[in-house]
Amino acid sequence: METQIKQLTEISSENMAVAASLIIYTVSRRRLTINGEIPTTPPVDFGSKTKKKQFSRTLGKVLSGPTIRSANTYLHALAKLTGTTRIKVDYSDYEKSIQLAKANWKAANKVALELKSKYLETKGDFYKR
Repeated sequence: METQIKQLTEISSENMAVAASLIIYTVSRRRLTINGEIPTTPPVDFGSKTKKKQFSRTLGKVLSGPTIRSANTYLHALAKLTGTTRIKVDYSDYEKSIQLAKANWKAANKVALELKSKYLETKGDFYKR
């Protein structure tokens, strides 16, 4: 079996501009929120070849089709390399309220099931006599 060599994405200002536009398009299409401007200039110094490869992989994942996770991974790596403030893609306020309502419903349902089991224990076989 031959080893497969992964192709690394070239780290250039053009690829970073395309990644930024893809992230912005995904944010607007899925009604997400973003808390800053995405830089399009590549970092000057990576520190090591490994960090450069890791950044190239995260850039490639964003270019292949950004998700919330891949966009946040890319933005986090970019913020660490450039030393700027962290930019994050997050759910919309409406989606956050839906998630909170579901969590509240699950908690209330758990309490309801506990009360039902307590009721059934108290009732026993009273109505079967």
